[in-house]
Order: sequence, then C-alpha cells, then structure tokens
Amino acid sequence: SDPASAEGGTNMDAMTEVDAAADERTAIGLVLDQGTYRMEPVPQQVVMLCLDYRVVLRLGDAAGCEVAIESSARLTPSGEPDLLLDPGRLEDQAPFLRLNRQSVTGLVMASDGRLDVDFASGDRLTVEPHPDYEAWTFVAGAARAVALPGGGLAVWD
Repeated sequence: SDPASAEGGTNMDAMTEVDAAADERTAIGLVLDQGTYRMEPVPQQVVMLCLDYRVVLRLGDAAGCEVAIESSARLTPSGEPDLLLDPGRLEDQAPFLRLNRQSVTGLVMASDGRLDVDFASGDRLTVEPHPDYEAWTFVAGAARAVALPGGGLAVWD
C-alpha cells in the first residue's frame, strides 16, 4: 500500500513538495557588480571538501554548487603567513582542510580571472589565472564561471 495515499495524497505530491524545497535551496547564483562577479547569497557553508589533483569546495545545501581549484592557490589563514599551495601535490593538501565547514562570506571572480574567497574565520583563498590552464571553475545550477588560460573570465548564466 502507498503510505502517502493513506493520507489522501500521492507519492507524486510528496515528490513535488521535496522538489519545491530543493529549488529554494538552489538559489545560489552570480551577480555582476562593477566588472566583477560575486556569488549570492552569502554566507554559504563549505559542506564538503574533496581532494585529489584539485580541491573542490561544495557550498551550502544547494545541489551542484561548487568551486574547483585546479591550479596553485594562496591561502592566507587569519593572523598567519600566506601559504602558496598546489592542490595536485599531496604535501600541500593538508592546509586546505581548515576550510571544511567554514562559512564563505564572499566569493568574487574578477574579469582578469582571479578568484577571491573570504571566510568568516578571516581566512582568504586566492587563485590567480594560470598561463596555460583553467585555474578554477565555479558551478551553481545553470551558472558557470571559468578562469581562462592566460587570464580572463568566461561566464555562462
């Protein structure tokens, strides 16, 4: 017997309610602001951190909202010296762990391809464009941004 039917509804009704709730959570997007793009709304919590040959920050409870760092990054821990890190080097990955479960208070993508991510702790992650490769990517629903090789920014919304 269908449990939702016993209450006068159907499983399809329950799925529609779940889908509507998911749509409310996926409201993360990009806003153009004086030549730069920024993520809205903030803050968003880093809910998952993946490490392989890149570092991926999954943000908020939105399906598919993530930032992938694929080139050298500068991590500036609050009150500590800068760390220049290569996400593909195993020995450089440990400092990225401090970002897991932090709140992102700002995420700005400059037209030159630079990415700045600010955290509530005061930490900052900066990724400059790479001369030959895409240094980072951002995905949130239909919105996508990529740092172009050699500098520049491509955005699809």
